[in-house]
Amino acid sequence: MLNEPMFDGYKDVTDEEVVEKMKYFMSKAKKGMDIHEYDKKGSLEVAKELREELKTEYKNNDLVRISKAYQEYELFSPYSKAVHEAYVSVTGAMSYKKHFHFLYDVYSYMLSYLPTNDGE
Repeated sequence: MLNEPMFDGYKDVTDEEVVEKMKYFMSKAKKGMDIHEYDKKGSLEVAKELREELKTEYKNNDLVRISKAYQEYELFSPYSKAVHEAYVSVTGAMSYKKHFHFLYDVYSYMLSYLPTNDGE
């Protein structure tokens, strides 16, 4: 379920679902950062997976039909901004040089846009 786009244009999305998805991204980013010192390859893999998941969300949220469908939902905008900023924080191929910074950015952007602002 977490690999599917949050907003599909058909179903209502609850505040709890948005918070859960953002915390999922934060948790995955934190996992990658936590293992970075002793498992750089594993950390890089986490970053690559996370980037693909964010890419799916980013492309979906950028669709006109999605933004129109959820324009009245107050958490769509902050969620979309968090996903956008996290996804575009690193350009080009994910590498050993870039991945820790990317993971940190994902965690930070999700935390800053988290509606309840109650980080893990």
